[in-house]
Amino acid sequence: MTIKLAYWICTTPRTGGQLLGQLLRATGIAGRPEEYFWRENEPLYQQLWRVSAYSDYLGHALKAGTTPNGVFGAKMDAGEYLSHFEQQLRSLPQFSEPSRPFHSILISLFPNLQFIWLTRRNKVRQAVSWWKAVQTNEWARPKGNQPITESPLHYDFAAIDQLVNESLLREAAWQAYFSEWQVRPLTLVYEDFTEDYAGTVAQVLDFLGVREPYVLPEAAITLVKQADAVSDEWVQRYREEKQRNWTNRAW
Repeated sequence: MTIKLAYWICTTPRTGGQLLGQLLRATGIAGRPEEYFWRENEPLYQQLWRVSAYSDYLGHALKAGTTPNGVFGAKMDAGEYLSHFEQQLRSLPQFSEPSRPFHSILISLFPNLQFIWLTRRNKVRQAVSWWKAVQTNEWARPKGNQPITESPLHYDFAAIDQLVNESLLREAAWQAYFSEWQVRPLTLVYEDFTEDYAGTVAQVLDFLGVREPYVLPEAAITLVKQADAVSDEWVQRYREEKQRNWTNRAW
């Protein structure tokens, strides 16, 4: 299958990347964005596709992420995730020239590559959501499923503070990549996206220039919001602790 257009959903944790990918897949015309190139997922896909050489792995990933109209999608994260993908690509003979810029490799591999950047305004809520997911290993909750409560969740100021800082640094990393590559992504804000799923999908397709008719079935939205009273409590507690000795409170 020939790829005519490719895009990445550029995320940091807890910004809605999985939900956006699910919605775009449901249209049938916007690729099948998954985390094909994440280090932790490679063993799973290798087993699924029964491949070992990375050249074969790459071929299967490109095929899996492409819809019949030639649109490819993938979900990516910055930092060590993107660095790992670069290392894997440079291990292939056709991309092994050390002086070749990474972006040059990408645009040769992904035709008409576009970027969709997911961000979240409220970094404290993002960090609280992230810390809860780390403890439960529940990164998405399908409709009808009960929360995972194998062990009690515990609040940890230092952990949440670390994740606030990490979300900022990862977003800065994406901004540095976009600047270096001289590209302008479509920026989507989590708080707006989750208020208008259909409008966001239409915005993405318009940005990509995909004009084919599609239907976004209501059943396509199978994930539910995971924030709860515990989330609210931890956000407030973090805010109080973070600003305890501040002369002028910010929030």
